[in-house]
Amino acid sequence: MRRVVLSVSAPADGQECTPKYYIVHRMVSWWMQRVPIEDPPDPVQLLAELREHGDAFLLQSAEGPRRLARYSFLGFQPRARLRIDGDEARLDGDPLEGRPADAPRRVLDGHRTDEDDGYAFNGGLVGYLGYEYAAQLEDLPRTSHQGTVGRFPDAELGLFLDGVIYDHERRSCFYFTQDEDRSHELPLTAAREGDPGSGFQIGELSSQPPRKDYTSTVADLQDYVQEGHSFQTVLSRSFEASFEGSPVDAYEQLLAINPSPYMFFLSFDDRGVFGASPEMLVRVEEGRIETDPIAGTRPLGDTPAQTRAYEREMVTSEKERAEHAMLVDLARNDVGKVAQPGTVEVEQLMQVERYSHVQHMVSRVGADLAEDEDGLDALQALFPAGTVSGAPKVRSMELIAELERQARGPYAGCIGYLGLNGNVDSAITIRSAWAQDGTVEIRAGAGIVADSDPEREFEETEAKGEAMLEALTGKGGWT
Repeated sequence: MRRVVLSVSAPADGQECTPKYYIVHRMVSWWMQRVPIEDPPDPVQLLAELREHGDAFLLQSAEGPRRLARYSFLGFQPRARLRIDGDEARLDGDPLEGRPADAPRRVLDGHRTDEDDGYAFNGGLVGYLGYEYAAQLEDLPRTSHQGTVGRFPDAELGLFLDGVIYDHERRSCFYFTQDEDRSHELPLTAAREGDPGSGFQIGELSSQPPRKDYTSTVADLQDYVQEGHSFQTVLSRSFEASFEGSPVDAYEQLLAINPSPYMFFLSFDDRGVFGASPEMLVRVEEGRIETDPIAGTRPLGDTPAQTRAYEREMVTSEKERAEHAMLVDLARNDVGKVAQPGTVEVEQLMQVERYSHVQHMVSRVGADLAEDEDGLDALQALFPAGTVSGAPKVRSMELIAELERQARGPYAGCIGYLGLNGNVDSAITIRSAWAQDGTVEIRAGAGIVADSDPEREFEETEAKGEAMLEALTGKGGWT
């Protein structure tokens, strides 16, 4: 591993003494301090207070399988901020040399830890990779047209060396640090005013492209599918509305209506990204890779019998099963790029998992991470998810760039962490929103195949956009 070291050389006559930076390849062992928090505040309450003083994040597990829903992590005022955009990467505004896509590794290598404290996250880079980060990894066309919410870089991550961990299994909470002790800065006794989720207003949604243009584009995409360019490609639309108030309150409302395994809130400056994703992109823990593709969704019924009927309809649908199998094959191929040979396996195939409002058909692909690969390699190998791009992935992304003609921003990228301990956990940025400059944006897509009905695909995107708005306003959720 690497550490940045400061060296001062003896100057020659008449020359100034200038510091030089070089890289030492070694593992740095850091001492980590923990401070137990008795009777901890609600994570969202703590987030709201901390966000008043700078950048902050909350990665919250609200429901789901034990292996995914054990912890919630919160951080504030990062030590540094990494921004990747186009052909450059900057750390706190200063340019970094080398390939921009590899900048996260260079930042982490100065702070790696070999301490195994038993927790999945003990500090690291936390933030988002926008969909356009894919152009850092593949030779893809870029679009200059942005939504009205504002320009989001390809990726933005904060370096957090301390934070708060909520362990839901042990019912415990503590502050940790691998840097200075800032536990005294935590507003542990502050109380929020007003009802939960009441401090914001969202205006009426407007969407682009309109029905006629979207259905026409679906037909164009189907021509490509029939010509063999793609088996399935996800075509998305944008929904925007005026926004007043606190994005944290909007997140709190979303949490109440649609708790999910991957709840997240992230703020950098005046930009807030928040959501309730049901779907992992990739997870790396103790050298083991996991990805859980989801394809197939049905509502929960009003009765157990109706729920089981919806489940049977989903698991017996030839169309659902064919699309799901295709995405599992894509996941196996992506995982295989960074896996120890012979270790890739489908650990779970087309199993039904039920959540607060819906049930999904979920598979799990796992493997041992190759010795010469790391968590960033695994993340890049699976980015972006096939469930939000298509198959084959690169050709589908080329078609998306040609036909959507608008940058997706955070949508269809991922949010999560790259840990100092080598662990990674990330969620696909769906069922999410981002707010800036008095506007909130939502995106939703539909998977287009040869026999898709353009009108029905439009209605699917419309329903997804409206469901997100309803979840934020407390009027309903996904069905």
